[in-house]
Amino acid sequence: MKKRVLVFVPEFPVISETFIERELSELAKSQKIELKIYALKKGADFSDQALSLHTEYINLSFTDILFGKLYYLFKKPSKFFECLRIATPKRYFLFVKSLGYAKIFSKFNPDIIYSHFMSTPSTIGLFASILLEKEFAISAHARDVFEYPDLPREKLERAKFITICNKTAYKHFLNLCVGMSTSKVHLLFHGIPKFINSFSANKSNHGGNMKEILFIGRLVEKKGVRYLLESIVWLKENLKEYPLTLNIIGSGPLMTSLKDISKKLKIEDHVVFTGELPFEKTITYFQSANIYVQPSINMNSGDSDGIPNTLIEAAMASLPIVTTDAGSIADFLDETNALVVSQKDSIALAKAIRNLILDDNLAQRLAKKANEKALVMFDIKNNVEKIERLLV
Repeated sequence: MKKRVLVFVPEFPVISETFIERELSELAKSQKIELKIYALKKGADFSDQALSLHTEYINLSFTDILFGKLYYLFKKPSKFFECLRIATPKRYFLFVKSLGYAKIFSKFNPDIIYSHFMSTPSTIGLFASILLEKEFAISAHARDVFEYPDLPREKLERAKFITICNKTAYKHFLNLCVGMSTSKVHLLFHGIPKFINSFSANKSNHGGNMKEILFIGRLVEKKGVRYLLESIVWLKENLKEYPLTLNIIGSGPLMTSLKDISKKLKIEDHVVFTGELPFEKTITYFQSANIYVQPSINMNSGDSDGIPNTLIEAAMASLPIVTTDAGSIADFLDETNALVVSQKDSIALAKAIRNLILDDNLAQRLAKKANEKALVMFDIKNNVEKIERLLV
């Protein structure tokens, strides 16, 4: 009999969280699992339309909450008050909403509730699992572990397992749960489809003198895009024989300010802000780019990147990479397969980009090494098989 797995995620699919859709798409093919995805909001279009058949969007109503409260208070009072003790006044409203979610989840009759993020979504998953008397698991990522971890010790105690996708967040979570057994916590990297590997190969200096630099990601401070913009000023002055275009794919709260910075730096003719694009439209940018740059920085708040999926995609597309030592990037890239520079150093970024443009052998060697490592480290079939084994 297949194990009935209920996945709870706040918004789905999300372009900046393609790793979730990709993994669930593979998980849906499992012969051991019956998959149901509940989301609060629809984001982008599905890359895998078959996955839409497994997905339902919840519009929680007052009636759902009222019926859930009455049902669990009178039918399962011990579980009701167990959740209430965990919730405390700080999470009371969230607990009340969870009563409605649990009643909706019960229609699927799951064997396990598998929530994404160590923040609010997994808190709802925790309460619902107690009320439904089902198993509970979490897939945690980066910011949700660093800035918004909710009830980490309680979740560790009750979860069947917790996966975390990068070493920095993994170590941080272990510190949050010091003194507890952490045998249920697993470091498990996200998987990337191998077909990306066919986008390009050994093309670091194709296209003559015109060179394209690529960045893909959310336009937020921790991505360090302003330092990449500043690096273009130095390159413009010191590498005049190579006209440059920087393509920035993504959206976010810093879009307007980054455009303003490019104008103040007088490089707007060299920078293209495409906005957010679905993955199938980014393929042409992978194909035409000469270099991929990931200028991430660690925030004072503790937030940082894990291993950006776009960085893995760039490696699989055989692009030479310039990056920093922020977050968990070093889990994947080091001096053997990329040019790694200090954070917030636009001149170092510029010089590394220049080195790759001028030294085609270096560019191809690093791209090849990163590609080889990515194909093994982020093999989606192997990684999802590990999730499947944990679930069943």
